Amino acid sequence: MSMLQLPIDCDQQPLPFQDEIWPGESGQGYLLRLAAQNGLGGLARIKTMLGCSRFQTLYAQDAPQLAHWFGASVQRLSYALEANDGNKRGESATYVGHRLGRSYFLNRSHPRVCPDCVHELGYCRAAWDFTLTVACVRHQRLLIDRCPACTLPLKWTRPDLCLCDCGYPWETLDFRSCATDGELLIAQLIDLRMDDQEPFTRGAPTWDGPAGDEMDAIRLLVKDLSLDGLFRTLFAFATAAGYEAEFPSERRVRAAMPKAQQTIAMSIAVGTKLTRQERFSLTSSPSVLLDLLREVSTDFRASAIDMSVAQSLFGAFQRCKLARHPNHFSQSQLVLF
Repeated sequence: MSMLQLPIDCDQQPLPFQDEIWPGESGQGYLLRLAAQNGLGGLARIKTMLGCSRFQTLYAQDAPQLAHWFGASVQRLSYALEANDGNKRGESATYVGHRLGRSYFLNRSHPRVCPDCVHELGYCRAAWDFTLTVACVRHQRLLIDRCPACTLPLKWTRPDLCLCDCGYPWETLDFRSCATDGELLIAQLIDLRMDDQEPFTRGAPTWDGPAGDEMDAIRLLVKDLSLDGLFRTLFAFATAAGYEAEFPSERRVRAAMPKAQQTIAMSIAVGTKLTRQERFSLTSSPSVLLDLLREVSTDFRASAIDMSVAQSLFGAFQRCKLARHPNHFSQSQLVLF
């Protein structure tokens, strides 16, 4: 009788194959890895054992029971699973030690992987669980969010780390796609804040951006921000792009990975323009943009650099909103650093 055929007992003893969660490993990726080793067929079985829907995200509150089954320390597994901060609107969470002020900063339901990293490192990285991580700096490529064989979106309920529900292993069918410099820059900025930064970069070719990198000013602006501050700044830039008078109109995409790529491209375009101190004009200042920045100044847990950058950008966008014909301001009048 296989493990899949065994009756479910939520009080069962620890499962045969156990392991500690690795630094920088995604909590859900860890559980998928151990589910595969124990012949459970994926996370769906684990969620059934917990008595929850197969579509439900696994949270830090589930860590004690999961650690009992799979051998991780409760503290480390809880750290690698999302912890809701008690906000009724679900707008904030903590993940791998980073407090995030918006739920959409995390990508819960549309997993992405670098097959090369899974082959070399043996686990799914927590860095891939953030919405704006679309590229792998180690291999200078895009992550995959669809099976190269059947082209269907990847799911956390798949049977193994690099195995689709359709049965094809990605390592034999992987088609590499090149990432843009902007996508690699954002991935690098996120990687610098991850627990597996050292093993992830060991032996990998260095990526420093193209010669004469036009994004150096953006890197300088955001390099000392918290992860929450980084995401707030990037999403504020992308939101501003949709209201910028001279920005070409672009239809917003809905699929998670292309949407993230579009957000990065828009944020890099606006961020480059602002940090070059070029004239910038908005048709209006949407409340979502101003709220992203305004909330930082009232958050007692925010760092000084987060507050400084947020206040500078908030003032910049407000001045733009109040400007008259033509509706613009000169960034040379502002202090962003």
